[in-house]
Amino acid sequence: MVVLGNEFKSNLPLTKITQYINNKQLVKIELSDSYKFSNFYLKGILIGIDEYMNLIIEEAYKVSKKDSAKQEDLGKVLLKGDNILLIQEI
Repeated sequence: MVVLGNEFKSNLPLTKITQYINNKQLVKIELSDSYKFSNFYLKGILIGIDEYMNLIIEEAYKVSKKDSAKQEDLGKVLLKGDNILLIQEI
């Protein structure tokens, strides 16, 4: 992404993630597309991030992609940044 001045600053990924944290936004997190993670996604409230994109999620749930009613309560989790494919506000 090319940033010219401050014109696109509000759309930068870290700016968006910081907004999610400050607003205690409920987010959907898709994990890397390996077989191990292909059947579910995580949802929860993003409360922290570090320089490696490791995330702390509270009120986290593991949600089945086939049946979103099937959810497993995970509580507070630390998610390794290498596993993150997508972060989307809900």
